[in-house]
Amino acid sequence: MKKYIAVILFLLIYFPEISWGQIPYSACFTVDNKRGCVPFTIHLKNCSKANDIPPRYHYDLVHFPAFSDIIQDSVYTYTTPGVYVIEQSVNNGALFGVVVSTTDTVVALGKPAPIFSIQVCENEVINVDITDTNYDSFILDYGDGTVSPPIAKGLYTHTYIGAGALNPKTISVTGQYNVCSGASATKTITPISSLTMPDVLDLTVTNQSTSGSIDLRFNGIKDRLYQIEFKTNNGAYSTISNMTASFTGIITQSFSGLNTQANTYTFRIENVDSCMETSASSAEIASIIIAPSILNGFNKVVFVSNGGLVFNVFNLYRNAALLKANTASPYNDNAVICGTDYCYQITGALPTTNLASGTNLMSYSGNSCIKAAYTGVAPTITNINSTVEGNSTKVVWDKPVLNVAVPAISFYTIYRQNGAPYSNYGSSNSNSYIDNGVSASNQSYCYEVNYKDACSNIAAISLNTCTVNLTVNRIDETNTLTWTSYTGYQSGIKEYVIENLDGNENVVISKSVGLANTYTEIADPSLSQIIYRIKVVSVGVENLVSYSNIVTFDLTPKLYMPNVFTPNGDGDNDVLEVKGKYYKSLKMTILNKWGEVVFISEDASIGWDGNYKGQPASVDSYGYHVVALDNSGKEISLKGVVSLLR
Repeated sequence: MKKYIAVILFLLIYFPEISWGQIPYSACFTVDNKRGCVPFTIHLKNCSKANDIPPRYHYDLVHFPAFSDIIQDSVYTYTTPGVYVIEQSVNNGALFGVVVSTTDTVVALGKPAPIFSIQVCENEVINVDITDTNYDSFILDYGDGTVSPPIAKGLYTHTYIGAGALNPKTISVTGQYNVCSGASATKTITPISSLTMPDVLDLTVTNQSTSGSIDLRFNGIKDRLYQIEFKTNNGAYSTISNMTASFTGIITQSFSGLNTQANTYTFRIENVDSCMETSASSAEIASIIIAPSILNGFNKVVFVSNGGLVFNVFNLYRNAALLKANTASPYNDNAVICGTDYCYQITGALPTTNLASGTNLMSYSGNSCIKAAYTGVAPTITNINSTVEGNSTKVVWDKPVLNVAVPAISFYTIYRQNGAPYSNYGSSNSNSYIDNGVSASNQSYCYEVNYKDACSNIAAISLNTCTVNLTVNRIDETNTLTWTSYTGYQSGIKEYVIENLDGNENVVISKSVGLANTYTEIADPSLSQIIYRIKVVSVGVENLVSYSNIVTFDLTPKLYMPNVFTPNGDGDNDVLEVKGKYYKSLKMTILNKWGEVVFISEDASIGWDGNYKGQPASVDSYGYHVVALDNSGKEISLKGVVSLLR
């Protein structure tokens, strides 16, 4: 109804000169051709009664029903194939008159290439199967001068005869409509005298799973009909696919939905002659199942194929690199690292060969990937030793020999005992640890170590090691050394050695005391400083020499000067000397009563002989000033008066 109102409004606006209340009216038109090939031009003849008012036409009412598509032209060309509805609309010119219309249908025909296929058969015979549904009939040209009259779709057989029967032939099919001609399509084939054995190349399991897939490759010949058959495990053959080769060369056929995880599949290809119902079979080829499993420290690879086929050789690949040639199932891969992904594939070579290349038919399993693991016992750390370095301690141990499946140690854990049970104290990424949080001069410290490897295995805690702590008790000039026993050295302790060091910690004197833990000695009175250290010597060759803490005695110089000396040459008290000990250096100055320096000596072994300027000094009182330095450089001063008598 809305469409008619729109038409009325259009007429009112564009034809105001219409006088209303005219004679009866009706819609009527004819089409010169209702079917034709694009571009398809039609001519309409008007037979309507509309009081001399020109009718309006809509040439595609179904697809474009808009008001703007209405025109007055009676000639129209269709360029797109399809079925079109034409509508004619007329009005009698009365005010608010009703529009009447009528329709008709036309068909614009396209020119698609005809659809057909060819089967090449033995004895120079071909089958041409025309399946096209667009055209009314077809002209079939066999390419040898034989051309058919108009024919319907269907299957047509032709035999090539003569000396050129086996030469390539170009076959064309031309579509025909009853009212016009259509397009042509061509295919080129080469007739054959007999079938050939399909030439299989290889088979690949592209997805090993319960719903897996397989690719089968073979050398195909264009337009040959191939029937692909397979059997599950050692069952009977059944057809899985029929296909006509669209080109000559290597053809890949993919098959999915196969349980390649549990079953093997054996394939063969038939070159089928559908004309004579004969065939030629290819060699057989079978899939391979690969099943790697994770064991403790190694991967076990098992593979199976169809028991009915004997393979020449199996090669095992790991991560796309050849791992083992000419292998058998199962294969134990011992060179794996825990936590690492390994993908395995088996290739099998059959004794049958590819006809074109002469190479063996190959079967490729799918890639099956696993992550290696190792959950064995981590070796306990051995030969753990400790020593004192300054006021810190250093712990060193032998690196454990790991299983080949373990790439490294993640970290070591150090446990320390300090007058209490061992507790987790620190960690290290190497086989040593320096403990700066100790006071090594005051006590012995004991340590234990374990580790976690890269496979998350935790080793048992090692035996302990304890540093040597040295103490020295001094009474008068007697030093008593006592030290704690050393724990460590897997090979055992050979001896303890007492070392006397200089100020630069160079060994001056060393004394072996066997396995004793105490030693007493009278100190050398000429020394201003005494430094002790205990060295622990192992029976074998250990990874660390153990030392105790260092004990240092800085002795205060003791000086003595006589108050009288008699340089008369009688050999008794002829020289004025400083008596003393524990000093590092000494300087003696002698002055007369007028303050003049009469003698200076910086060598304790050289005293004043009582002469001054080459002459005996007069009997008198003389002042002296002695300055001694202790080991730290501190001055000790001694002043007084000495009498010179003769």
